Amino acid sequence: MHPFWNLVVKFLPTWLAPNLITFTGFMFLVLNFLMLAFYDFDFNASSAGYQHVPSWVWVAAGIFNFLAYTLGDGVGVVTLYYILWVVLFSFILSHWEKYNTGILFLPWGYDISQVTISLVYLVTAAVGVETWYQPVIFHLLYRDLFTFMIIACSFTVTLPMSLYNVLKGYRNNTLKHSSLYEGLLPFLSPFLLFVLSTIWVIYSPSNILELQPRIFYLMVGTAFANVTCKLIVCQMSNTRCQPLSILLLPMTAVVVLAITRVFTNETLLLYLWTAAVVLAHIHYGVSVVEQLSNHFNIFAFSLKKPNSD
Repeated sequence: MHPFWNLVVKFLPTWLAPNLITFTGFMFLVLNFLMLAFYDFDFNASSAGYQHVPSWVWVAAGIFNFLAYTLGDGVGVVTLYYILWVVLFSFILSHWEKYNTGILFLPWGYDISQVTISLVYLVTAAVGVETWYQPVIFHLLYRDLFTFMIIACSFTVTLPMSLYNVLKGYRNNTLKHSSLYEGLLPFLSPFLLFVLSTIWVIYSPSNILELQPRIFYLMVGTAFANVTCKLIVCQMSNTRCQPLSILLLPMTAVVVLAITRVFTNETLLLYLWTAAVVLAHIHYGVSVVEQLSNHFNIFAFSLKKPNSD
């Protein structure tokens, strides 16, 4: 996709700061989330008896997703939860790889996945959600095919390539972290996050994932993003990855309160915890941007230089 990006950047005003372009792409994803949450909060709109999402929403979602990708650098909710974790695992693999090798190898799978998502949105707008319930061949549905492609791509392309690049660095004695413990340290917090969230899903008294799937995904995704962003900062600054994300400590208490029914209103507990996670992540992001801007004496979203006074 680099030739396409190189072409697009020629049409952007030269006064636009790179950070502003990236942030604009991120806001398209936020808009996508809010728009789809408004029209299909519980992931039921494609089911029989529910009002379907308007076609223009799918068109907008496809455009917004592709813009976010360009500017930025009917499955059951439980199945979708585990698919989400496969995607998250694939994402952090590349950054774990850079943490150890010092080089970010973005796999082709990332480009393909983002373009495919945008195309699926646009095709859905044209043919309707019912198409995805039709079998591709025999009894294999499109949704099953997509699930297979995601899992297969992760474990046959992304994972082997990351392991190969790390092994290559080990053989060439170029790894940044020589011990196995230090090399695998970035996986500790994501693994614990997976364990905690899965325990909540399995032992939830009110079946919280079925009850509030979108909010639960938001909570998990934001917590994971916080862990990943801290890993990226460690890459940038050549510092050691934190063994444990501080967010996991209160989350442990939240999960215990939920599954032991000490806090009886589990939905309210999820909303409160999700709000706390989102606010904590925003605070972290703002703090990092402010510190980097002060360190480099720049404005984050402008090419103008601060006054030296």
